Amino acid sequence: MLRSTFSTANANAWRSAAAVLLIGAAAPATAAADSLVFVKDHNVFLAAPDGSKLTAVTTDGTADSPYRSPSQSDDGTIAASKDRLILRLRQNGEVINTIDPPELRTSASTPIDGVPVAVAISPDGTKIAYQYATYNCPIGVSCMGRSATGVTWADRPTPATAFATTYFNHPRWVGNNRLVVGGGYLSHANLVDVNAVGVAPTHWFDDQDYFSPSSDLGQTSVSRDGSRVASIHGYDGGTESNKRLVWFKSTADPRTAPLPPSNPEALCVTSVVPGLEDPVWSPSGDGLAFVIPEGIQVATSVPRDEDSCAAFSSTLVFPGASEPDWGPADVNPQPRTQPTPGGGTG
Repeated sequence: MLRSTFSTANANAWRSAAAVLLIGAAAPATAAADSLVFVKDHNVFLAAPDGSKLTAVTTDGTADSPYRSPSQSDDGTIAASKDRLILRLRQNGEVINTIDPPELRTSASTPIDGVPVAVAISPDGTKIAYQYATYNCPIGVSCMGRSATGVTWADRPTPATAFATTYFNHPRWVGNNRLVVGGGYLSHANLVDVNAVGVAPTHWFDDQDYFSPSSDLGQTSVSRDGSRVASIHGYDGGTESNKRLVWFKSTADPRTAPLPPSNPEALCVTSVVPGLEDPVWSPSGDGLAFVIPEGIQVATSVPRDEDSCAAFSSTLVFPGASEPDWGPADVNPQPRTQPTPGGGTG
């Protein structure tokens, strides 16, 4: 059990949550008919949040050609990347269609293409956001890592100019027409109206709005109903980490409010958890899944008020797994009617 206190700009802004990481403990009980999709052993898997109904969606992923960043729409359709493609998959692994997304432009106006390192399908399944990342040294500007995020229709290749694009990273949907993306210092959480082509992302909030001294804040996730927000505060660096899981409650619905919505209200912050990544809310907004070096942790009852923060706990449900996405569809793969991508039939 990890416990700590944390100094903030406003001493009453946060309550310290116990980051109870019950490694190897029994899986949490769940009554919901929802599911987590994730990557393990370079392939896409699907399971109930308690670890039951474990299903291998793909079998042809390898270390040299892995599946990355699976996400799922409300009807259970899965989108993931492999090599330079985005694949839209049924739960049984059948490929609905593939997309080679177009190149984008970085903040240095250089083209960026290749492997989509992040993929997110909208809740209604109509659109897919994707991110490229690279390290480059364009003439006349600094050498640094650069990203770009674009959006394509889910069922067909789409020109990059059809939707809004941004230089920011880690896209996650906020409803069906907005994304939350990260941008580093002074641009930690930003909202993008994907239909507002040519309009810059709208700054939402930063780490320094809540913490003193401030640090990084990223990988922001908004619950499907817009009421809850989670982020990773801090970073892994050198011999120490100051990464913590933080969560908020919305003061305005970020799915529909005029941009920018008011800042969310601080609720809880865990103690330091090195290697912490990728928080995602359950469809109900009651649970969170997130990644630690040992695998995917699942918390099924995340405190909704600051006085309950210390009751927070989570369980390692999927050892060795990463890149989770939590959707409302039940695990219900149908028999295959086409060969698997790697050959043979399922």
